[in-house]
Amino acid sequence: MASSVRTPAKTRKTATAAGTGKALIRAIAAAAREVRAAGRVLVTAHISPDGDALGSSLALALALKAMGARVTVWSEDPVPYNYRFLPGAAMVVQAIPSGARYDRTFILDLSESSRLGRGFPRDRLGTVINIDHHATGGGLGTVQVRDKDACATGELVWYILEAAGARITKAIATNLYCAVLTDTGSFHYGNSTPEAFAAAGRMVELGAEPWRVASAVYEAEPPARYGLLGRALGTLRVSCGGRYASLAVTAEDYRATGANKEMTDQFVNYARAIRGVEIAAFFREIEGGRFKVSMRSRGSVDVSAIGLRFHGGGHRNAAGGELPGPLSRARRTIERAVAEVLKMRDE
Repeated sequence: MASSVRTPAKTRKTATAAGTGKALIRAIAAAAREVRAAGRVLVTAHISPDGDALGSSLALALALKAMGARVTVWSEDPVPYNYRFLPGAAMVVQAIPSGARYDRTFILDLSESSRLGRGFPRDRLGTVINIDHHATGGGLGTVQVRDKDACATGELVWYILEAAGARITKAIATNLYCAVLTDTGSFHYGNSTPEAFAAAGRMVELGAEPWRVASAVYEAEPPARYGLLGRALGTLRVSCGGRYASLAVTAEDYRATGANKEMTDQFVNYARAIRGVEIAAFFREIEGGRFKVSMRSRGSVDVSAIGLRFHGGGHRNAAGGELPGPLSRARRTIERAVAEVLKMRDE
């Protein structure tokens, strides 16, 4: 692997099979070889893409294009309004020609096929390279770069691009900075490691503008979002002795405000910000009267196990799942699971 790769100095645990820092370095080197050899490439991430999914995908896609590859960036869902400023965002498509085939497919920020989307072309992918930092999921593909200690998939993409000898342009740096910024909750979460700050600092050195990224992501909201937020805050509940808080939006809330699911980003943090709350949950209605739940926790409280119980997964401090309605039942179900986690932590 190229000596310029800024892998952490300490030995890090990783979700790769061998479970050692050396295994992670070997996996990064293997992925870098695939980057250098790429010809016709598909890049994708999880449904409902966030800043890490998009930032990582676009950074990788721009680097691949600069190295001569023909790149398609596919997403089941459109780019959310607050990430359309990202360099290369116009590359993202929701449709792939029926005859298109790829020699390599890079799957980012997920490790389970259920989160790829219904339209994912599963039979013409070539070599599959999986890059992810989630603790859950069994992994995908031939080459797997998985490290649950990485702050974001963008951090891993950075290591891979440097190992591949790619030039990190301002556009690539902006995407990687966005990935790190958003997945650390603007450096609020427990994954705000020294490596996270090092990655962000390096991207700033290479041209990323923190004020511009933060302004686009957090300070360019449509009025409808505040109408939806007002209705969500009206559903706020605090329970488990003040240690759990939740809020929700329904299909009727979307209709009444003219808002959409893109505008619910960060809603869960309003519940998490309440003094004394250790676990927060946000419920949003989806097709068929079902509910997606997003959870956040503080410190050592692990919500990834709750996500796994309900067809999801995630990290220790950020996870999600899906439940059947009605909303009242979904909320009771998650509250019981939260109570169990809090009790286990106390014991």
